[in-house]
Amino acid sequence: MKIRLQSKPVVSASALAAAPVKTRTESAFSGKVPGKKPLESGLLRLCEEIAGSLLRRHLETGDAVQVVREIRACLVTTLPDCNEARAGWIVDLALELMHVKAHGFYQRNALELSELIARAGKQLREVRNN
Repeated sequence: MKIRLQSKPVVSASALAAAPVKTRTESAFSGKVPGKKPLESGLLRLCEEIAGSLLRRHLETGDAVQVVREIRACLVTTLPDCNEARAGWIVDLALELMHVKAHGFYQRNALELSELIARAGKQLREVRNN
């Protein structure tokens, strides 16, 4: 696994006090992606941001279950039209994306993955509703 080291600029404490504080999770789910067109920042981009947030929070806390619960709660509060079930599907999709990037293959079969993408993107309808 490659670790990227990034140099960070030194900022004085007085400069930070004047700026409004915004956490990484809030900025990740704000829906504004700098330099990207709206079509490019869809479900895949959201899952990449969630996967990064999951990894960062897991490194900070060490408790994976608590991190998943926090991210789901953050999704419900920040994304419009997102309930608890959809937040769970989006987090599951982000975890699947992490598995693909780490191991090179999907953990689920093609049918389960297709259903998960459709549910996370709110494209799957219930048959009994017709």
